[in-house]
Amino acid sequence: MAGAQLRRFRLLLCGRVGTACRPSCLIIRRRARQSHAHTFHLDNQRVNSLSDEEGCLFTSQTWSALMKYLFLDEAGNFDFSPNGTPFLMVCATLLEIDEKRSGRLSALRFELNTAGHDIESFHASANTPYVRQAFLRRLQDSQAEPQVFAVILDKSTCTSTPSDLSQLYVDLFKIALALAYPASGECSIYADKVPLQRSRKAIMKAVRQTVGQRNVHFHTSASCLELQIADYCTWAVWRQIVQLDPRPMEALGNPSVHLAIFGERRPPRLS
Repeated sequence: MAGAQLRRFRLLLCGRVGTACRPSCLIIRRRARQSHAHTFHLDNQRVNSLSDEEGCLFTSQTWSALMKYLFLDEAGNFDFSPNGTPFLMVCATLLEIDEKRSGRLSALRFELNTAGHDIESFHASANTPYVRQAFLRRLQDSQAEPQVFAVILDKSTCTSTPSDLSQLYVDLFKIALALAYPASGECSIYADKVPLQRSRKAIMKAVRQTVGQRNVHFHTSASCLELQIADYCTWAVWRQIVQLDPRPMEALGNPSVHLAIFGERRPPRLS
């Protein structure tokens, strides 16, 4: 398992959500039944468990598709009190750059503004339901086919706050990058231009320790439609996990989501 801060946690669920696993209750209601899982199926290959103490970066078989890039995002907060979010999640979304898709999404912004909206950029949690639906429809029509690699810490299983939250942030991103590595290969990485320097350093450290030297670009999400798409993918996964709401994922065309949930103790078995 990557990093000292995650050594107290164990893998609760590891699997793949998407067209092969559509039920909205997959993550929460089946988690206890599947808490014994020790393998991860990725691209039809059986690979070692993420809970292996020696850690793993999966198989060495990788590919680097032209014009594919990895976009990092996160959801939840580091508040482990009852007032905090129930989960802490980091995502790595793999996307091909498509000029036609970018043009259509950019045109949508002008169409919405002409209709009376004031859209500088698309951000799922900030956009109105009408704007979200318009964005999701346009994105699905573009056949973007994103691949999402999500790593989630279930706070409800934690007995106390981790001692080093900065290192925990690094460790979660390291696992997300490891999940994405067979598909992403040597592609460049983009992340939102987060305001805290320590957050940027944490992402750089996770990249360096997981996939070696790699170009990492911190840009404002407003400047990059692909970062905005990644934000919507992260939001859709979060909605399915927290609210068991499958509609955003369905609106995205049920993209492939590779998921690993960690916690400090196993949840009780379902009766």
